[in-house]
Amino acid sequence: MEKPAFYSVLPANVRYDEHLKANEKILYSEITALCTKDGTCWASNNYFAKLYHVSTVSISTWINHLKKLGYVSVTFEYETGTKRIAKRIIEAGTKVSAHAKKLRKLIFFRGFFAFYVAQRIQLCYS
Repeated sequence: MEKPAFYSVLPANVRYDEHLKANEKILYSEITALCTKDGTCWASNNYFAKLYHVSTVSISTWINHLKKLGYVSVTFEYETGTKRIAKRIIEAGTKVSAHAKKLRKLIFFRGFFAFYVAQRIQLCYS
């Protein structure tokens, strides 16, 4: 599996939370890296499990623990007229400072800008 190549945010209150396991902190960081500019992530447990070579049960446990401690919120969109989940939406930063949220947005925009510049350079030298 190709590894993503972008920045993530791991605020101090997450980094030093003694209730979180190391892998939960890394997962939180990955969620922030995958968040769109509105602060939401749609990656599946299967995606994370393959990325970190663990089971989907482990990922689910870690996300639920992050949710229980207030570091993420999770909502679901359902297929019309059913109880089948169409999409899970993870929002990082429910317990994170406003400064960290602004930093996450800045990193998203910088990453997009760096990607744009790299594409333009590649076009110039192609």
